[in-house]
Amino acid sequence: MKFLPLRAAALAAAMLAFAFLPAPAAAGSGLIVFGDDLSDQGNTHVAYGYPVAPEYYAGRYSDGPNWIDDLGLLLGTPAVNSLSGGTNYAYGEAVTGPGQAVPPAPFVAPTIVAQADTYLTKVRGRASTTAQYVIFGGGIDSLAFFLQTERDPLAVLELPLITARGTANLAAVVRRLVRAGATHILVLNLPDVGLLPIVREATGLAGALGPSVGNTFAKDWNAELERQLRPYLGGPVTLEDFYNVTTMVDADASKYGISDTTTACLQGYGVGGAVKDACSASQESTYAFWDEVHFTRVGYLGMAEGALCALGRPSVFGARANCIVTPANVSRSAQVADPATLRALLAAAR
Repeated sequence: MKFLPLRAAALAAAMLAFAFLPAPAAAGSGLIVFGDDLSDQGNTHVAYGYPVAPEYYAGRYSDGPNWIDDLGLLLGTPAVNSLSGGTNYAYGEAVTGPGQAVPPAPFVAPTIVAQADTYLTKVRGRASTTAQYVIFGGGIDSLAFFLQTERDPLAVLELPLITARGTANLAAVVRRLVRAGATHILVLNLPDVGLLPIVREATGLAGALGPSVGNTFAKDWNAELERQLRPYLGGPVTLEDFYNVTTMVDADASKYGISDTTTACLQGYGVGGAVKDACSASQESTYAFWDEVHFTRVGYLGMAEGALCALGRPSVFGARANCIVTPANVSRSAQVADPATLRALLAAAR
């Protein structure tokens, strides 16, 4: 899952240049977030004690601030985790909602549907009409699916049901927010989860089938997500084509000073005990992945730039069309998994 590995120095220079450009009209006052590990600013650490320090920074699933930290600063609306009084409701290990399996962890985090419930209850069903909402989920749904297929290859046949149910969960959150008055909602689709170190490094099934399952999962998810959100696109909802943004970076990672896009500095994915950092400080700045699922500080900086691009603001990714899903470009990050594809994947596992 090569989530925008960009060198911090290059990114800082680009942001400094953009600071002198006219800014588009502000989309809102405040940043309200629903999501999983990648967006968590400390809720899981406050509630459950994970991820552990010092390997993980300040309750983030990384070696430094994450993309929500960066996006809040870039938009001028810094975010804080909800358990510390803020409006970021994201939790590590959060699946999208009801019916979705969870990967092994010592706790069960509130789903993205439950996070939205908490927010809407707090505001008595009246969403802010000026805030920028961010919804990013599906990564944990995909991780649980991958781990299940590794144990039982027949589970690959459940892919259409899992992607349909997970994207329906996210669409339900969007519908509720829109009905409650939200007018600025950014939703991210999935990148190629077959590129995660945990998939690349696994034995057995993942050796040949894992990356194929990950890629098929992401594309099927993205097709379903676009279909579910289509009535809102071009209106209150922007669908970021995270799949395409990461593909763009993957094609030219060395340009951004990233020399390792396949391995990780830590083993696991942040829910076990402390794991020794295998990277030196200088190496960390050239790695895309901090652990086998999450990104380094550098990767998260780029993630925030992708969101800026999708919101129509100046970014290192250029034209907004590069970063959003439209009816004209939906095919570049999506496909519908047909029975023949699933049969072929299953045959490869035998």
